[in-house]
Amino acid sequence: MILVKRLLPPLLVLLPVLLFGEEESGRRPNVVLIMADDVSWECFGCYGAEDYKTPNIDALAAKGIRFANCYSTPIYTPSRVKLMTGKYNFRNYTHFGYLDPKEKTFAQLLRSAGYKTAIAGKWQLNGLYHRAEGSTDSTRPHKAGFDEYCL
Repeated sequence: MILVKRLLPPLLVLLPVLLFGEEESGRRPNVVLIMADDVSWECFGCYGAEDYKTPNIDALAAKGIRFANCYSTPIYTPSRVKLMTGKYNFRNYTHFGYLDPKEKTFAQLLRSAGYKTAIAGKWQLNGLYHRAEGSTDSTRPHKAGFDEYCL
């Protein structure tokens, strides 16, 4: 039961993909998840912003799934761990900037469903700040379920 509760948020995002699997063309739909630091609704046209022009993101949003509500930690690294595991921070926190390798991630779920996965941008989840075990392991993104990474 605890595993179900923990994985429920990422599964809700992935549910259409996992249930319906393939489009009419016989191909699985692509899944693109964008997490951006230090931005809010006022930065994207698809959420009503008027100061910024975001036509490409707006086009993705028009054809995909958009979040209407967001609950986040005001610091990006714990939010990243929360997103990876689907667990509230009080349930997954061991060290700042650390994704416990024992945790199941959404990328591992996608990989087990036959998807190829990739991540780009910031990682900062090896526990480098506290010199946690494995903090210098450059293969941690792969172990967290990402086939390709540019971090």
